[in-house]
Amino acid sequence: MKYPTYFINPYTLREVLHDKDYTAYWCSRNEHNPEVVSFLRMLGQYNHAIELGLLFIDSSKDERHKATAIIRLASVYHWCNNFDKSKALFEECISINDDIVINGFAYQHLSKLYFDNKDYVNALKYAQKAYKIREKYDKKRLPSTELILKRLTENL
Repeated sequence: MKYPTYFINPYTLREVLHDKDYTAYWCSRNEHNPEVVSFLRMLGQYNHAIELGLLFIDSSKDERHKATAIIRLASVYHWCNNFDKSKALFEECISINDDIVINGFAYQHLSKLYFDNKDYVNALKYAQKAYKIREKYDKKRLPSTELILKRLTENL
């Protein structure tokens, strides 16, 4: 079964699903997959996403899996407008993790969190951190970081 697809809205910087019905079907068949948390968030099923996100954090077999589970859950809290909880989880992820690519994810999502709070200075700071990491270690995800930087320059 193929993963659902999405694009990043260039104005809001949020993920937008191409097919919500397929995504809902995929989620119903893949609750064992940690990535379901992200897709449930995109569907607006925040309570279910939080429930599964906490479960995946608690059942993580190592720090890398725990860090990615924390990023997913932090993003759910971000979309629920619980910015303090989201920020604390992103910071926890960075503090327990030594995988530079995962930190790139955390920095990018922290940037989006600050963007939504209209704190464009901190949004830019974290987008630049993500860019430096992705430029060297994760080039395939660099375009999404470039999109954030482009959007931020419009607000500064």
